[in-house]
Amino acid sequence: TLKRRSSAIKKKREIFKRAEQYVKEYRIKERDEIRLARQARNRGNYYVPGEAKLAFVIGIRGINQVSPKVRKVLQLFRLR
Repeated sequence: TLKRRSSAIKKKREIFKRAEQYVKEYRIKERDEIRLARQARNRGNYYVPGEAKLAFVIGIRGINQVSPKVRKVLQLFRLR
């Protein structure tokens, strides 16, 4: 039980350090965004922050001989 307890404590510390690292990283990113916006404003320009991009890549042979639910999903995604 002593080994288990010590390993649990080590794990908790590691998890806490990881969480701190994430917080630090996001604070730095936030500061950079603010800095870039201010810099652009001072120079008379506009700063457009980056947006999240997501792409689905699906290879399909066709819509025939597919169950109705799957067919409907493909139609909704406009993958006819």
